[in-house]
Amino acid sequence: MPLSHTAIEKEMGISRAEFFRVATRFLEGRNHFVTDDGFVVEEGGKTLEATVTKLEDRTLTPNMVLPRLIAHFSFTGHDNDEVRDLIAILDRHFQRGGG
Repeated sequence: MPLSHTAIEKEMGISRAEFFRVATRFLEGRNHFVTDDGFVVEEGGKTLEATVTKLEDRTLTPNMVLPRLIAHFSFTGHDNDEVRDLIAILDRHFQRGGG
């Protein structure tokens, strides 16, 4: 039986440096390695690969420029519930406070 594969892309309003800083918390305690463009988590015969690509910054005003990137998450061997749960965990790690 072939392994299931799911891919999800998210536009994120953070820099590459911040992505990797926050990803460190997600990766803690997981079997992983970091690449130039992201990270790979391998657990129980399942793989999560994340890669990031920088996008053009969004300029709101001349003094307010927001970084942007596309994060591509590729899940191999995970069922739909596992993908949903991992995305929820990633979203919590990358969530920013507001108010």
